[in-house]
Parts: sequence; structure tokens; C-alpha cells
Amino acid sequence: MVAYPVFQVPFLRKNLDQLPEDNFKDKYEQMYPEIDLRRNVKVVAFDSITGKELVVEIKHEKALLQPLIFLMRRATFVITMFFLRDKAFYSVFVIIGLHLIWMAFNHVVKPLRNESVRTHNTEIMNDWTILVTMYMMLLFTEIISKPEIRYNIGWLLVGSQGLNIAISLGLVLTDTITAIVGKIKQCCAKKKR
Repeated sequence: MVAYPVFQVPFLRKNLDQLPEDNFKDKYEQMYPEIDLRRNVKVVAFDSITGKELVVEIKHEKALLQPLIFLMRRATFVITMFFLRDKAFYSVFVIIGLHLIWMAFNHVVKPLRNESVRTHNTEIMNDWTILVTMYMMLLFTEIISKPEIRYNIGWLLVGSQGLNIAISLGLVLTDTITAIVGKIKQCCAKKKR
């Protein structure tokens, strides 16, 4: 597990020009699934010292770090749960930090191929829901000892997750119904010819 990410990024960077080719994709696309290799991203920042606006262009090859960061985040989660199992507050705090790094990377680099703005916004909504959930998990540690308060916070947690599921399911159903209606219209148009 440790060797794979160390091998992956140098290998993909070395073969950067071949990544879009079908022959290379057939063998290695699972190393960079759904990663957008077509564009660079410009990030605008404000330098507080000089007062100037800075424009930094992030090369599309930075998107190749996405699987590495994903795997390292998962590995750190497992290690944290193992070594900090008696210290729930600290383990949740580490997980929040990892998720913030993940969100920042996805926000700045935008590594995934997004078919629409709505898909991208759904990803952002899911990330924020996970972050809110993780902050709520802090309240289930030794910070709050009264079971009644934890019970009420639990209902807030269930409500936030339910809202996220309802919105995501609504978007999926809308896309499915739109696709079905489009196919029906297409079939009707073919029959009229």
C-alpha cells in the first residue's frame, strides 16, 4: 500500500503525454480514474504585503496527485483509528484536518472531470456535509457527557445526513427522468420520419 502511491505519481508524470491515448488508457486508466487532464487551472490570490493580485497557474498534471492524496487520506484514517482509539477527540480532530486538506485540494486543483456545474456543486455539498458531520462527531466525544444533549445532537446529525441524501437522490432522479424523456422524444422523432 505504501509502495503503490510512491510508484504511481512518478510513473504517470513520466508518461503524461500518453495518458489520453487509448492504448495507454486500456492498461493504466484505473490509476487515474475520472481525472481531468485537459486543462490548467488559474488561481487568483491577493498578496497582503505588496497589495498586488497574484495569478498562479496550476498545471493539469497536479490533478494526478488526487489518487495519491485519496489513498494517503484513507491510510492515515486507519492509522489514526488504530493508534488513537482511546482518544476519540484527537482522532476526530485529525480526520477533520485530513478532510480540510482534501477539500482545499479539490477546490484549488479541480482534478475530476465534471460533466456539469451541478455535478461539481453536488461534490462540494457532499464535502461540506461530511465536514459538518465530523464537527458534530466532536460533540460525541468526552466534551459532552450528558446523554440527553448527545441524543438531541444525534437528531441534528440524522437530519443533516437525511437532507444531503434527499438532495442527492433528487438530483439523480431528475437526471434519470430527463434522460428517459429525452430518449422517448428521440424515439418519437424517429417514428415520425
